[in-house]
Amino acid sequence: ANAADQEHKHDHQHLQFDIKSTKTGDWSNPTTWVPARLPKEGDRVLVSQHTHVRYDVESKDIIRLVQVVGTLQFARDSNPELHIGLLTVQNSSVCSESGFACDFRGVKQLGEPRESFSSQRPQLLVGTPEAPIPSRYTVKIRLHYLHGMDKNDAPGLICCGARMEIHGSPLNR
Repeated sequence: ANAADQEHKHDHQHLQFDIKSTKTGDWSNPTTWVPARLPKEGDRVLVSQHTHVRYDVESKDIIRLVQVVGTLQFARDSNPELHIGLLTVQNSSVCSESGFACDFRGVKQLGEPRESFSSQRPQLLVGTPEAPIPSRYTVKIRLHYLHGMDKNDAPGLICCGARMEIHGSPLNR
């Protein structure tokens, strides 16, 4: 690499994930993650492609970033609570806090994916039409601005060419 390339790399410091899912499992299980610990306050977390993580904790710790490339599904048998700076659901494993900088190469003009996804499509599932969150439980996703984040991008919940489902029990009115 020449000096100009090295300088360019220095200018754009790449962000790194602090922790990544390496297999399907519960958020609360350290063996779901590498390193083998639970995500903690300030972490940048990757839910990796081909993994399905069930968010089953009620935590006040503010996670800096969760980037979902696999599936993040909230538990339906408890009161999960996620405090977050930026939650993105997109088909990219590059760590980024630019929430609204979606990968437009992969989507058509109206935002639909160019390619048909199989089970590979990134997903955020807070209940589904077939299995909504039961009325006796509450799912909370609380957004927080964190120092150093671009105020044009964060806090936010961003879905880019992916699937996001949010379904509670039907109202009786």
